[in-house]
Amino acid sequence: MFDGTLKQALAVKLEESPFLNVVADQRVRETLAFMSRPADTPVTASIAREICQRQGVKAVMLGDIAMLGSSFVVTLTAENCQTGDVLAREQVSAASKERVLAAVGTAAATMRERLGESLSSIQKMDKAIDQATTASLEALKAFSLGDEKRNTGSDQDAIPFFRRALELDPGFALAHARLGTVYSNLGEQKPAMEHRTRAYELRERVSERERFYILGHYYSGVTREIDKALETYDLWKQTYPRDPVPYINSGTLYSLKGEAQRALDAFLKGIELDPMRRVAYGNAIGKYLELDRLDEAKALVTQQIKMLGETPETQFKVYEIAVRQGDQATADRYAPILEKSPMESSYLQLRIAELSYQGRWRESQQTSARLVNLLKQQGLPQRAALVLSSEAAAASNFSDAAAARQFADAAAAMTGADPDARSVDFNANLAVAYAGTGDIPRARKYFADITPLDVPDAELRALITQIFEGLFGVKSGKPADALARLDKLPVQSKHALLVNGLYVRAHANAALKRWADAERDFQAVLARRPDLQWNVAAPLSELGLARALAGQGKNAEAREAYRKFLDRWSQADADLKEVKAARSEAAALGS
Repeated sequence: MFDGTLKQALAVKLEESPFLNVVADQRVRETLAFMSRPADTPVTASIAREICQRQGVKAVMLGDIAMLGSSFVVTLTAENCQTGDVLAREQVSAASKERVLAAVGTAAATMRERLGESLSSIQKMDKAIDQATTASLEALKAFSLGDEKRNTGSDQDAIPFFRRALELDPGFALAHARLGTVYSNLGEQKPAMEHRTRAYELRERVSERERFYILGHYYSGVTREIDKALETYDLWKQTYPRDPVPYINSGTLYSLKGEAQRALDAFLKGIELDPMRRVAYGNAIGKYLELDRLDEAKALVTQQIKMLGETPETQFKVYEIAVRQGDQATADRYAPILEKSPMESSYLQLRIAELSYQGRWRESQQTSARLVNLLKQQGLPQRAALVLSSEAAAASNFSDAAAARQFADAAAAMTGADPDARSVDFNANLAVAYAGTGDIPRARKYFADITPLDVPDAELRALITQIFEGLFGVKSGKPADALARLDKLPVQSKHALLVNGLYVRAHANAALKRWADAERDFQAVLARRPDLQWNVAAPLSELGLARALAGQGKNAEAREAYRKFLDRWSQADADLKEVKAARSEAAALGS
């Protein structure tokens, strides 16, 4: 019962201190791998010292528990990793098994003082262990196993252990918070919000650092108060200046606000503070990809592999970069590996986007079916519904109204009438899909479900409204109405979504045969290359540009634009409406 549990309790108590930085379990496991030891190797005193020396850590805290009759004695010893000198030692007794956790908390507070922390600092940040975590040894054991599964397996594998912890102690705030994070990572927003709300209600039953964790996720994931969440993370940074977590979480929120460079800087700061923090690498690499800085993304993946070894996550990033750089040999080498790895769902998601981008609509639908089945098997219905909604929107772009309705109806049925089961992306996808079928009332229904709480950034919310009102105008045969809404698009906006507004406006101008304006807008879409990755608006804008040029009698330029489109979609389904039309229209221009 004590195995691993007391270490978890001790870590929580030591992490209360702004002067101590506890090495994460994940970093320990990764160091064991470099020592050619299994990740689950018991960390004895000698192994702990070697890990410390390899990582440049200042001290190791050794814990020991022994039985004396019916009571227990807990001993904590802090040693200098390099010399082995004892820095501090404390021994406390517990009258029963149930009192051991409290004894560990008392010993940890004393050790903080003996290691040099002021009494005022300790008193300010020293919550009783049964309040900072749980009074139940069994619940803490289950929680510890859940964290271990997250570090060595996946979020999905950890769920049963966190649930078990809550069965044993429904008031275990940190277990609710961790489940909120896990479900959010898996795309299941409804249970994520439920657990984050409960954690917030229990926020006084955690340490100061964990309280910041709960508040930040509650404000960003439940009330959608992004600025309030950022204020929480700023206070976290001030209180615990060497903790990478608030920087990583801030980066995610800057991304939501469209501040790509600021987000990247935050993720890179997380790596600087902890070069072994895997999530910081993943987020920073993703941001480099979003900014179309592929060489820097590739260099950071190489750095991550050097520091942490090759993992399914790095294999996925290598694959994505290879695809984007046209390195088919590398992509082909990694594809079969990813299909049988924990990253299978991410790989399939990317593959769907890749196939759609290439006009390979049939293969995209087949891959989508595979992913939906996989997510259902994994018990992730909300994420499966999101995949179906995304495919419905893609069908609308391919002028396949029948498929758009079929996918949209299936996605809607999967979420039912519960608005909490539908994310912003889900609602947006179905609004696009139903608009593509001509069902504007139903499209407006899903658009109306995107509330200010869902999109707290006022500038982005206004842009979304412009885009959808323009889309509804185009799809209902009222392009002049669409232009009235899109005439003053914020063309200098930092939000990537602007490209969709330009694309809709281009089609409105084309519908009115305002060919010069359509040419301008299609060119503007194609000029925003970083915002177009896997966006089918890119190849379709080349087709739109060709038509706009032909409409102005610029036949030579139009022929070149048609050629570019058909070259880009050289692997596309031959019977796609867009491909057949492009060939016919290009032929009509002559040679």
